[in-house]
This record gives sequence, structure tokens and C-alpha cells, in this order.
Amino acid sequence: MATIDNSNNSFASLLEKGLESVLETSRTSLDLAVKYNAEVLGATRKAFNLAPSTPGLFLFDVAGKAFENFAELQKNVLNILGEQGSAAVAAVREGEKVGAQLASKTAETFHESVDRTTAAHKAVLDFAAKQNKQVVEAIKTQPDLAGTPLAETAEAVGRGMDALIEAQKKQLETAASQLKSATKS
Repeated sequence: MATIDNSNNSFASLLEKGLESVLETSRTSLDLAVKYNAEVLGATRKAFNLAPSTPGLFLFDVAGKAFENFAELQKNVLNILGEQGSAAVAAVREGEKVGAQLASKTAETFHESVDRTTAAHKAVLDFAAKQNKQVVEAIKTQPDLAGTPLAETAEAVGRGMDALIEAQKKQLETAASQLKSATKS
């Protein structure tokens, strides 16, 4: 039993270190992407010598903020995945103690994992809905764009994106429900 115990702890430690490395690398990559995105937007403004009164200039601000929000959302998803990984590491460490309850514990852990994953996906979809509304409103409220075909197109695209996001949420709930019922303990 000591060999299994040592093996589980070694594996759990490797799993934990690997997970921490992946999460930290991902967070650093997101920070770099936000910085690079800001530099690209700034360089684009300079390259085209855009004056502050240039029509449509607000889209650079919308795009920059959207990307920053997206990166923050991804960091939140990484935190959820970190929690899920920590639960998996704890399950590995406790594996030898569970014995006969292993199947039940595994199903329970899997269901928790499905819940966390579902929550992460819903957070992404909620973010997409929020960004969609912000972009549509930003376009519709521009003085030179109100009532134009561009504003109407933005409105139509916004409605389409809303419908797509709602369909994704329903599909996500269905998939989560099916996964959970397939693994009842």
C-alpha cells in the first residue's frame, strides 16, 4: 500500500506542477496579447494618420476594450479550470483512501467537473452577449451612423448573434445534462 500511496502522491505532485505551469503561461500569454493588441491599434491609428474627428474611430476603442475584456474573461476561465484541476489533484491524492467508494467518488468528481466547465462556457457566452450589445449600441449611437444601412446591419447582426448565443446556451445545458445522466453513480 505504501508504494501505491507514494505513486499517487508523485503523480498528484506532477499533475499539480504541470497545471500551475500551464495556467501561469496562459495568463502571461493573455497579458502579452493585450499589450500587443494595444500597440497594434496605436500603430494603426498612426499609420493612417487618423484625426480625432475621423468617422468610425470609436471602433478602435471598442475593439481595444473588447479585447481587454476578452482577456480578462479568459483569465477567469483559467481560474475555474485551476479549481477543477485542484479538485482532480485532491481526488488523486485521496484515491487510495476511497477504495470501494471509488466509482461513486469518480462520478461525483466528474459531475462537478461538468458543472465547472458549464459555468465557464456560460461565462464566455454571457461575455459575448455583453460585447455584442456594446458594439451594436456604439454603432447605433454614432451621430453620422444613426439610421444608416450600417446601423441597420449592426442591429441585424446583433439579433443574429443573440439568437446564436441563446442556442449555444441551450446546447450546453443539454450536453451537460446528458453527460451527467450517462455517469450516474
